[in-house]
Formats: sequence, structure tokens, C-alpha cells
Amino acid sequence: MNIIACDDEKPALENLVIAIRGAVPDCEPKAFRYPEEILAYAKENAVDVAFLDVSMPGMTGIELAKKLKAILPYLNIIFVTAYSHYAMDAVNLHASGYVLKPVSVEDVKREINNFLHPIKKETERRIYVQTFGNFEVFVDGRPLRFLLAKSKEMFAYLVDMAGVSVNRKELTAALFLDEPYSLKVQNYFTKIFKAMIETLSSVGLEDIVYKDYNAYAVKKDAIACDLYDYEAGDPTAISKYHGEYMLQYEWAEGKLL
Repeated sequence: MNIIACDDEKPALENLVIAIRGAVPDCEPKAFRYPEEILAYAKENAVDVAFLDVSMPGMTGIELAKKLKAILPYLNIIFVTAYSHYAMDAVNLHASGYVLKPVSVEDVKREINNFLHPIKKETERRIYVQTFGNFEVFVDGRPLRFLLAKSKEMFAYLVDMAGVSVNRKELTAALFLDEPYSLKVQNYFTKIFKAMIETLSSVGLEDIVYKDYNAYAVKKDAIACDLYDYEAGDPTAISKYHGEYMLQYEWAEGKLL
């Protein structure tokens, strides 16, 4: 578990680090006194939990939390404050919670046991796919940027098929709704598929797509996905669905109501 902590006051930061070590003995938290340092670190490293002091000069913990959420959408944020009225800010920001100063080992343990975004072990799935609203892919908590928009759409279609294999004609019909199945389309299909695999390879996940003779599929069990959780009856996934599914793609219209 990678935990970061930020407080501009050195004694308070030292106390917070001691409490985190006591609550999570196998973790060595990264300590920062300046928000700019913590933002730079988050851009280059996967982080599970951030303990943020609310009252800091220059950039408050609330403002810092918003910036961190933009970098790491599934980061667990714990506000550290001397004032309990900041609890509402924690709720509004979808933070995991807050602790009051001086922070104790018991405080840290309580918050870690009630994370908004449960921590996955490194052996578990690294990729999370969002299908509710717009289609997005996250790897280690960071958005995955596809080389081509169509390669992202191809992956979206395979995710939608939930492990069921599809052939080239079916895929091209979805990706090129009004185009006849021609040599030009086939060549473009090959380019799109190659770009999709290159994108997945860049994060070491090329094996989550299965390809055989004229058959393509995702390995469903290798992917964490709101759609799959919804279909399995997960209450959290059901509560997240508000009637919008892969809004970017015409072929997805009306598929999940």
C-alpha cells in the first residue's frame, strides 16, 4: 500500500507519519510539507491513500484534494484537521473520510478499514473500465490514452461483449456503421487493432485481448468493470448506473437501460 501524507507543520506531519506507521506496519509513508511536491509525486507514482492537512498556506487541503483526484480518480483521501466541520467537505469531495488532530494509530486504522475505494493487491487486476457515462479505461488509477480514437472504440466493443468472441465483420460493422466491408475497411481495421494492442502493451496488458483466427475477445476475468459488477448484482455498481452507457458510441445506444 502506497500512502502519502502532507502537512505544512513539521511536528504535525511527524505525528501523522508515526500514526500511519503504527496502523500499517508494512508501509513506509511518503511525507511532504508542500502541496506542489505531492502533486509532482502523484503524477509519477501510483498512490493508494493520501492524508492531507486541510489548513495549509498557498493551497488548502481541499484544493489539493481536487487536483489529486484529477490525476488519480480512485485515490482514497483522508482529511486531517483540527475542526470537525470539515467533514462536509470530505463528503462533497467523495473523500474516504477525515481524522482530527492529534492523529492517533486508532484513527488511521478506522479510516483505512472504511475506504471508499478498496485497495487491491498488486496481484489483482490493474485495469478498471468505466462504461457508465462515457467509456474510459484506467490502469493503476490513471487514464489510459489510446493511440487512435477508433482503437479505444474497438476495445469498448470488446468490453461490451464481455468475453464473447466476435469476428472481423461484426467488429467492422460496429466501428464503421455506414461503410461497406471493403479492402480499405479491412486494412484500416488491421491498423486500428495494431494500435489498440500497442496501447495495451505500453502498460503491460496486451494479454487481456484474445485473438485467434477471425475471433477477438477480452479476457473478462482480467478486467475490473462497472458493467460486469452491475450484471453480477453488485449494489455499488447498481447505484452508479443512471441510464447512461458508453455515450460516445452509436452502437451502444439502448444496450443497457
